[in-house]
Formats: sequence, C-alpha cells, structure tokens
Amino acid sequence: MSIREIIAQKDKPFNVKYRVNPTQKELRELALKYIPTCLVSAYGNINRITLRKARMEKFTYIIADESRASEFSSAVMSPERAEKYINLQREFIESKGELIEIQGYYGIGETAVPIQAFYTMEAANVAGMQQVMMFSREEIEGPDWVEKEFKPVFKVVYTPGLELNDLPGKMAILVDLD
Repeated sequence: MSIREIIAQKDKPFNVKYRVNPTQKELRELALKYIPTCLVSAYGNINRITLRKARMEKFTYIIADESRASEFSSAVMSPERAEKYINLQREFIESKGELIEIQGYYGIGETAVPIQAFYTMEAANVAGMQQVMMFSREEIEGPDWVEKEFKPVFKVVYTPGLELNDLPGKMAILVDLD
C-alpha cells in the first residue's frame, strides 16, 4: 500500500501522538510554546512572524500523470514523484512525534463537507485559525457527535517546518484528487 493510500484510508495515518480537537485556549498555549516567532500583542492577540504567509499557486501541484497537465490550472506532479515528498513528510511528522488533529466541516446542512486536518506543532496558530473557520462536529452532527465515527471527505496535512530543498520555494502543496 502506498503512503498516499495509507493517508487516505487510515483514520490516524501517522505513528505519533494525536491531540484531537483541542480547545482554542489549548491551541493558543501550543502556539506560544512551540512557535518562537509568536508574539503577544498589547491587546492580547497572537501575532506570528512567518516566511510563508499563504498558500501560493506557484508551489501547488496536482498529483496526476504529466499527460493530464492541460486538465488543471496548477502544475502537475507524477504520483511517483509525489510519493517521494509524501514519504519525506511522513518521516518529518513521525520524527516530531505529535500532531494536532482538527475535525470539522466546511459548510452546513446537506452540503457540509467533513474535513480532517493534521498540523505539526509549529502550525498550532494555523490550526487555531482553521478551527474557527470550520463548523464543529457538534454543530453539524448534534450533541451525540462524540459517539459517532468521523468520516472525512478531505484530509489536509500541514507541515510548514518541512523544507523541500529540491523544489522551488523549498515547499509544496500537493493536491491528491484521488
């Protein structure tokens, strides 16, 4: 089984400790503990100084056969090449030993899309921001959500501390449509 298949099929695809759906207070504490460039403003807000401010199209790759490049607005990366970077990411994550997992939904009602997002500790501030932007499981599934199995449609794995020296910008956003 390829690493892409493992991530897609397993609930907890990495051999690490998971902090599942921490509170905003806990995420704030994690950000201040693990991110040396996080500062507290005079108003008590967290301000993070960062090299990467947002996802950039020029570093985004769709995992697909190169012959399908004309089908996408972003660059494509072959599945074989992507597997190399996904394995590097897995090794990076497992060397850290811990992940933040946020389970939530984009949208409400029948169109709500379940999302499972994983963040390394140096992205605790991003996890906090994304958690606020998602609808919680309780809001979508109701008060007995903790008893239900979570079945995400999309998984996001965010590792801003991982540098890929042989790629432009030393980073990649890999989009696996399978």
